[in-house]
Amino acid sequence: MGEANLNPLNKQVAVVTGAGRGIGAAIARKLAALGAVVILCGRKREPLESTAAEIGEAGGRAEVLPCDVTDLSSAEAAAQHIDKTHGRADILVNNAGIGGFGGPLHEMPPESWDAVLNTNLRGVYYCIRSFAL
Repeated sequence: MGEANLNPLNKQVAVVTGAGRGIGAAIARKLAALGAVVILCGRKREPLESTAAEIGEAGGRAEVLPCDVTDLSSAEAAAQHIDKTHGRADILVNNAGIGGFGGPLHEMPPESWDAVLNTNLRGVYYCIRSFAL
């Protein structure tokens, strides 16, 4: 059995947004277990460092890259860093997202609505746009 069978994502570079906790951290751990180098993106460094430590302890490879997906220049800077460091991104997991629906939509403050749209919609677009260039 060859190394490709054991690590089907060997030499692949995977970017996971919202990788500091929850589903994003779980996806990052799985991608690393399959052999990918995983770039952990999120707004807060500490949760990303925790995910990176878990991946490293399991024998995987991860890099912490703080990035705010709601800011186009931050997403572009992350993509440029990955291009310089790794030459490409093979996989993009647009996982970063926030909730805000604790009640009826018409009762949601406009600031909360804007935060949901900026993260869950605009952030996905910014990452697709940045990493496709």
